[in-house]
Amino acid sequence: MLPARLSQLICAMLLILPVVSSGNEVLLQKSSELAKEPYRISYSLELKKQNMQTFRGNPTIRDRFSNKTQLDLLNYTPSAYYIGSQRWSGYPLPGEYPSVTQLEWELQASQRFRYSQDHFSTSHDAGINFREDLLHFPETTVAWEKDYSYGALSPLVDLVKGRQWVFAASMDGRLSAFHSNTGRTQWEFKFPLGESIQNAMASFVHQDRLLLSAGTNLGNIYFFLAETGALFYKISLGSPLNAPLHYFKSEEMTGLIAVSKRELVCIDIEAGKEKWRKTISEEISLSPFSLQVGRQMLIIVGSISGNIHALSLEGNSIWQKSSDSSNLSCLVGFVSQAKPYIAGATISKSVFLLNAANGQLLSRKKIPALPRSVLSVDARSFSFGIVVADPENTDKSYMITDHFFSDQRIVGQVSLPGRRFLGPIGTRIDGETFYYLIDELWGLWMIQKGSSRAVRGFPFRLSLYPGSYYPHQSGGMVLTDYALFAACPGKGLIAVGSPEAFSMDRSFRELSSYQQTQSNYRNDIDRLPSAESIRLYPVSLSVPDKQRVLPKPGVLFFPKSRELFMITSTPEGDIVLYDEQGKQRYRLNLQAGRMNANPILEFIREDEVRIFLLSEKVLQSWAWNIHTQRLVRLWERRDLNSKASTFIQAEHDSGKTLYFVDERNYLTAVASDSGDTIFREIVDSHQFVYYVIYAQAYVFCGSKKIDARTGKLISRSFTPASHSSVVSLAGKSYLFQSDDLDMIAWDAHNQEQLWRVRRLWCKQYCFQRTAPAILHKAYGAWAYWTDYTRLVCIDVVTGFISWRASFRDDYLLSSPAIAENAGNIGVFLGSIRGNLYAFHARSGETLNTFPIQLLGKENPDETLKGCSIPLVLNGSLLIYRMEAGLIQIGKINENNRDFKLIQFQVSDEHYKFSRPIFNRAEVFWDQKVYFSNIVQD
Repeated sequence: MLPARLSQLICAMLLILPVVSSGNEVLLQKSSELAKEPYRISYSLELKKQNMQTFRGNPTIRDRFSNKTQLDLLNYTPSAYYIGSQRWSGYPLPGEYPSVTQLEWELQASQRFRYSQDHFSTSHDAGINFREDLLHFPETTVAWEKDYSYGALSPLVDLVKGRQWVFAASMDGRLSAFHSNTGRTQWEFKFPLGESIQNAMASFVHQDRLLLSAGTNLGNIYFFLAETGALFYKISLGSPLNAPLHYFKSEEMTGLIAVSKRELVCIDIEAGKEKWRKTISEEISLSPFSLQVGRQMLIIVGSISGNIHALSLEGNSIWQKSSDSSNLSCLVGFVSQAKPYIAGATISKSVFLLNAANGQLLSRKKIPALPRSVLSVDARSFSFGIVVADPENTDKSYMITDHFFSDQRIVGQVSLPGRRFLGPIGTRIDGETFYYLIDELWGLWMIQKGSSRAVRGFPFRLSLYPGSYYPHQSGGMVLTDYALFAACPGKGLIAVGSPEAFSMDRSFRELSSYQQTQSNYRNDIDRLPSAESIRLYPVSLSVPDKQRVLPKPGVLFFPKSRELFMITSTPEGDIVLYDEQGKQRYRLNLQAGRMNANPILEFIREDEVRIFLLSEKVLQSWAWNIHTQRLVRLWERRDLNSKASTFIQAEHDSGKTLYFVDERNYLTAVASDSGDTIFREIVDSHQFVYYVIYAQAYVFCGSKKIDARTGKLISRSFTPASHSSVVSLAGKSYLFQSDDLDMIAWDAHNQEQLWRVRRLWCKQYCFQRTAPAILHKAYGAWAYWTDYTRLVCIDVVTGFISWRASFRDDYLLSSPAIAENAGNIGVFLGSIRGNLYAFHARSGETLNTFPIQLLGKENPDETLKGCSIPLVLNGSLLIYRMEAGLIQIGKINENNRDFKLIQFQVSDEHYKFSRPIFNRAEVFWDQKVYFSNIVQD
């Protein structure tokens, strides 16, 4: 009996313990740098996934350093640490460094599509109202807007069912959920008459479900299921709430902090009831927040008399600090290099910085006038941005940027109109720091740190129509990747930029916004294509005439199996999917006729794909079940067909629509779910772009600008028969086209011509009126144009040529593609002769290992030949060549851009490097353990 029981215990332990993996699916690279004076070793840890297999949970890295050394400096804040065999959640404070034996970091997937309180309450280095994790600035175009004339509170952005949703509450008693991409209402909850939300909400995951929590003017706290809006439960506190709810999570408990006039109430979310109530002797004036201070989490709150209170999770007072009897205007907390700080501003015209562990004053700095906004704090550089009053004109203000420890008085100062502002929110992308804020005239400002003026083209007006700023409404703004969401007092909820459906596989596919705008630029990858391998997929290619082009290659990523497939079609109209080894994995027998436009395949559910195809014979919609391999035709339109055209699907708040140009040269819009025709409009080009300007969607096709919802003709003043691409920069939407003589930039909103650049005189292969690929940054944009025998880079704002590259005996017909990785930007394009060229986007220098001669033999006659626009994926490039088929350059890799480099430093003062020091780290992921290389110092 005893041996059997012992065997069961051993088996149970084996199920719990992680398995040491002998595979190479995860690589943990460790490196060290030794400094003999003053005997320090700096370690770096870099985690990389080597393949695209699915891993459950988050990776945890542990590093046990030698007992000959002691911890000296933390550049990346850990989530836990060990003293001997005792594990402590949080991070060590400097007094514990000599006793620390092991560090632990739990790495989390990218959160750049979220903006909620728990995102900023972690122990990792993160500023308040400041984001370091974003990759894209929002384009300056209004994607959609919602009228909240009664006032809206600061929105909240989170992920529901893998998609980005926006939650907003109005002061008239409504709580609504919207899809971020279209503004479509997902659900709406109406509170009883006389009850409404008065402060910002919080979101959190509870029992694998996303919940929203909101406090009302009657002292009730409601908990909603974020997916449906159903009421989960309600708690009554008995007194009105006068500050936003704050969510926190620690190893001890998961809770909410609610604030009434003189009370703090802690709610245990797991138990669904009040845990403790703390009375403060003075009125609470600022929103509470939690801050990890070493191994302990503190609740920080400010009072109307200028006192700052730090409480434990049990409600006990830890310390109290007076801000010189000055009323606090704002208070924020952050962690930098494993040290906790609290920053604030007072009406005595000063900003200050405290040690959050004990309330010790570290820095106090005078500002020119009374603060008029919150603080935006950059945790890495100890810099901040804040709006203050203009001392000489009370109807004006200044945005100042400065450092807490700077000897200079003010580093940057920009004049602003008005007294009330939303923001600022700061972000650092590509090493540059910018701040966003909105003034009371609904002007969006973008200001670079240290600058004396706004970024060129700002402020950008969020509305075409003048209105009134309601002083009794609070509003708010949040910033995520690609988009900014703002609740503007007197206006409503506004989405700026190009909000996208959230997906962890973005770098393995082409986003819909790339297809719709033809900008052909991406910077969400961590590896540029290389010529390490070349593979040919047998595809029969053709175009019906010289005015048509080869489509860009298409791919489909299977989230469940983590596999990527190349989408191709046969002359008979079947769809064939190839894997990366060149093996045909799926063939869908549709017999639809030759398709010169890529079919659209999208996942509806885990195993079900919706297919839309446009061929020379028919327009069809199919449902394909991957598990059962069953194909069902949903609808068919034999009266609609096209030999070659742009073929896209766009989503509105009323549903999804297919757009294409049919064989009679009509731009046609068809409802995706039914196949019903929405509109048809005669056009003069087979290529077009779809773009949203001031919440209105348009199609730009040759000379025409058309309302994308109704088909109404807006203008016919653009360039006939031209291809198009579009981008918004500095408050202006640029449309790029060309004719036989010039490359042209238009103001897409006002139909005004901005500049023209002369093209080369064409002698051969004069087939296309091309449009450029566009590299766009916060501070500028550049258009990369193929012009017969040269590639031209043009500054979008000025119209001046930045550089050009000429080709001997080679011709360019298709547009290039642009890809960026950590500041390295490549421009890729194929030629008539079958060469793949690549250049540095800024200098025009040729990239190493390029050009590459693609597979296939050129036809010596002037005929329909050449290459398509390249499709750049993470580590790979796909391109069609007429004479060969589909060619893949490089190998598609897992994207590791979300894993930051971990750095820390140890000292060896005792032994002074007299003995060798061996060290390695380990990572625990999905119940497996992987070891790093061993470093010796």
